[in-house]
Amino acid sequence: QDQLRLFAPFERVGTMKSPDSTGLGLAIVARLVERLQGNIYLASQPEEGSTFTVIFPIELQED
Repeated sequence: QDQLRLFAPFERVGTMKSPDSTGLGLAIVARLVERLQGNIYLASQPEEGSTFTVIFPIELQED
């Protein structure tokens, strides 16, 4: 549940909430990835951290 909230504007999840954080970073990334027709994936391990993977569709052009 917290993983989905990470991508919402102004959301800060977890025990390491920084007072300097606006909670907008991942929301902006998610919107950009969506506009570029990509996908963003999150793998998280408690007490270890998270890995974010972004995949964009790319069409290679031959000369």
